[in-house]
Amino acid sequence: MFHRFTDQDGQITGQGSIQPSTLKKFIETNGSDRFFSDKDLEKFVNEGEINDEKICLTFDDGLMSQFTSAKPILDSFGIKCLWFIYTKIFDNEYDISEMLNYFVAKYYKNFEEFYTYFFKRVGLKDSIWSSEIFNNYRNELKQKFRFYSEADIRFRFVRNYHFKEKEFDHLIHSLIKDHSHKPKEISEKIWMKEEQITQLQSEGHEIGVHSHSHFYDIKKMPEHTQRADYKLNSDILTNITGSKPKTAAHPLGSYDKTCLKILNSLDIRYAFRSNSIPINSDRLGKYEKLLLPRIDGNYIETAAGF
Repeated sequence: MFHRFTDQDGQITGQGSIQPSTLKKFIETNGSDRFFSDKDLEKFVNEGEINDEKICLTFDDGLMSQFTSAKPILDSFGIKCLWFIYTKIFDNEYDISEMLNYFVAKYYKNFEEFYTYFFKRVGLKDSIWSSEIFNNYRNELKQKFRFYSEADIRFRFVRNYHFKEKEFDHLIHSLIKDHSHKPKEISEKIWMKEEQITQLQSEGHEIGVHSHSHFYDIKKMPEHTQRADYKLNSDILTNITGSKPKTAAHPLGSYDKTCLKILNSLDIRYAFRSNSIPINSDRLGKYEKLLLPRIDGNYIETAAGF
């Protein structure tokens, strides 16, 4: 599961940016024939054939750095992948968290410097870090993503649970404007355009559902809101590619039985989690193929043995 890559000038585009050379080395170390070709991907999506000997690469969020930095590497090896794309970016909306990620990477020395500025600006009481809800959140996130620092976890907690969505968006917009930058100008550099998604589809890659809103915890939405969100995502992607999506990735790893039921009703054949923590397969029933595990791309150096 990949998100951000360094750009064509070698600059990071957000937290956890991976260098194309790291992806290339990962493929070479494992052998390019172990990764999905167009035929492997077609068998997986259309015929339900899962080959445990093959490695399936996935890319989330429709980021431009994936297209400009990772795709040329994939092309050179003839590897085909799954690309999960949220669609509010085609509806004149921004994902403020991704925009912030790009902004911090470009205009701060590092993320720790930004976190110091951010927490000073919001002025939180220290007691929040000893609360039960924070400690439960911290333990859960550490289990899923061991590479997160304490500051990473605290920032995500404040973003997801302390602020209402509109409040957080307003705060980040004001931070960006403080540096004399316009959100629209930044957004043009972050996400793929429709023509690039069409190109991926035409070249044999698979475009999948990732929700429309990319809400931080979609399982908290009422069922009718979830359903409308996923259906809009599927409809927009269908309109762009001319093909109805058959795969999905749960946005930010959030799902519950309602989410699975909705994806099943949209004829989604396979859906992926954001981690590989074992779950009780006896309780999955018909939804087992909607909870496939993934390994985060930030672990690939360990996985490749280098």
